[in-house]
Amino acid sequence: MFSVPKITLRRVDLIDARMEGRNCAFNDLDLTLREMTFQNGDWSAQDGSLSFNANDLINGSVHLTDTLANMTFSPQGVEIPPIQRPLGKRVTAHQRALAAAGS
Repeated sequence: MFSVPKITLRRVDLIDARMEGRNCAFNDLDLTLREMTFQNGDWSAQDGSLSFNANDLINGSVHLTDTLANMTFSPQGVEIPPIQRPLGKRVTAHQRALAAAGS
């Protein structure tokens, strides 16, 4: 039987991407994933996070524009605050991650 080793992602950035699937799409997607571990077909996190924004987020008949989302991951589960829309200048997930890291 084939076994995949434990994989820990300290930080992954996806910048200005376009993703399309069956009945869903992201346009101008910026995404930052931090501190996630994948092992034995499952994920875990002590203090992980996912931040993203997209000019267009389409899921079936739902179409959201200029969407921002931030999620935190812990052993207790996932915390998803309300999805936001930016006021004024667009801030990318990468820019938010740099600001949070103090860069």
